[in-house]
Formats: sequence, structure tokens, C-alpha cells
Amino acid sequence: MRDPAVLTPVQRAIAVMRKRYDEPLPLPELASEALLSPFHFARTFRRETGVSPGRYLTAVRLYEAKRLLLTTDLTVADISCRVGYSSVGTFTTRFTGTVGVPPNRYRQLPRDSVLAIADGWRTLPRALPDQAEGQSDGPTGSLIGRYRTPSGETLSRVFVGVFDGPIPQRCPVRCSLLSGMGAAGWRIDEVPPGLWTVVAMASRVNGESASYLVGTSTPVQVRAGVTTAVAGVLRRPRPSDPPILLTVVSTDAALAGKAC
Repeated sequence: MRDPAVLTPVQRAIAVMRKRYDEPLPLPELASEALLSPFHFARTFRRETGVSPGRYLTAVRLYEAKRLLLTTDLTVADISCRVGYSSVGTFTTRFTGTVGVPPNRYRQLPRDSVLAIADGWRTLPRALPDQAEGQSDGPTGSLIGRYRTPSGETLSRVFVGVFDGPIPQRCPVRCSLLSGMGAAGWRIDEVPPGLWTVVAMASRVNGESASYLVGTSTPVQVRAGVTTAVAGVLRRPRPSDPPILLTVVSTDAALAGKAC
């Protein structure tokens, strides 16, 4: 992250969240760090990030919890304490309700299907399961899109997922993984009716180095029997982007301890 002297008010607050996520950090304290009134801070934060400060802080805590579950042998109780929860029961309930699987089951999920967007950890899944979470038994709709990219970018892989909000914390309802999409279009069928957010992440190749681009849509209303177009731009990650870490499997398969 940039030098604190040149951060925006929202970025200053986010820097505090990422450094002190194990502390309570009530809204007035975050607003003070941003040098704004609580009301103005909450409104500015939502405008720049798409979510409230409280939801963003929860995402930071759950990201760290997921990272620790996947990379350490710490117990769930230890992890809950490290990410700011005084009760392991409260942590487990929040984690399960938000992510879709309990912490211990999340720990067992396959590492090669992880999608991560955060400082120091950016990766695309190597493969996707045949089915994603939330497939509807009734009529469904479709989404199509065409992501513009910065000039001269060569893309190697692109993940496109349909999520229930702007900060993906659980499995997408539907998703696709494409190779070398470039500026070509994508299509995702069998999307249940509802209000969804499309999140994309692409790996790009510049010479011999690889880096990533991301894109998030505004909420999209999907209707049964209708194909809806989604416009978007793949861009470089921003300091204010929320951390994302999930595993692309269905909840039913995850609870069975295997990819679907």
C-alpha cells in the first residue's frame, strides 16, 4: 500500500483495518483515522468500495481466517482469537453463515481451486467443477459480457463468477474459466433469477512476468428465460479493493469433503 501521507481517507481507514483487524474498530474510530465525521465517512466509504465499513472489516477478518486455515495448523479457536472474535462459537457461526461451510471443512477443500485477490496472494483456480453452488431446479437466465482490457495486455486465463454481493465470500452461483479470452466475450448460462454481482479476475503476461487484472459489475438483475448483457472493464487492482479468498466448489460437495 502507498505511503500513508498520500492515501485517501478511505484508504487510510482500510490500512487500519488490515493492520488492526483483531481489534473492535467501531465506526467513530475508523472515521477518526480517516479524518472525517462518522456520517460522512460511512457515506464516502460505501461510495468508493460498494459496501459499508463494517462489512469490509468482516471481509478482512474472514480473509485472514481463510488464509490461516489453508496455510497453518492453528486450531479454529486460535484463529478466531487472532482475527478479532472473543468467542469461537460466534466466529464459527459467522464463518459458516458467510462462507457456506464450517471452518474445519473449509480447511479440507482442494487448494488448486482457490481464487484469491489480496496483497501478497493473487491466484486463479486451475480448474472448475462441473457444477457451482446454487443451481436452480426451476427456470434460469443467462449472462453475457465483454470485458475491455488495458491496451497491449495479453491474457492467459480469465475467471468470471456470479456472486451474491460485491465481496465474494462463498461459492459463486455459476462461474466460468476461460483461456486467452482477451477482449472476446463470455457467457454463463443456468443463472438462478435474482440480483447478482459479476466478478472477474484475469492473469496477464507481460514479457516473462505474470500479474492480474480484476473487474466487478454493478448489481445485475437476472430473469428467467432472459439473457442479460453485462458491461465491464478489467483493471489493475486498487488499494481499496476488498480481499477475496474462496474455494470454487458447491456447498453440498464441500460438506462431503470433495469437489463437485
